[in-house]
Amino acid sequence: MGVKLALDDFGTGVNNLDTLINYPVQIVKLDRSVCLRVDKSRRARAVIEHTQQICRELGITLIAEGLETADQCNAMRDLGVAIHQGFYHFKSMRLPELKALLAQQVKQQVG
Repeated sequence: MGVKLALDDFGTGVNNLDTLINYPVQIVKLDRSVCLRVDKSRRARAVIEHTQQICRELGITLIAEGLETADQCNAMRDLGVAIHQGFYHFKSMRLPELKALLAQQVKQQVG
């Protein structure tokens, strides 16, 4: 079992392109503030599209954070960003709820 270096909130603050050059990052989580505009802003789409191209070229997995609508998820898929997280998929939940959800998923897969 190894350790992976993930970069959170990419596109804001200190998490920038220089970080991708200087550190052996394996995962980049694109900040929610960028992702929320993917289906409404040509400029946001261009930034996300080129970030995806850079990550693909460097062998980095790109994750879209904070997606809230089907349109946002579809736009991300169109840009090649296949891994999403956000309220569109699931709201925050307490541990007992999470355990029940995971048990249900395992049941469905097994049988």
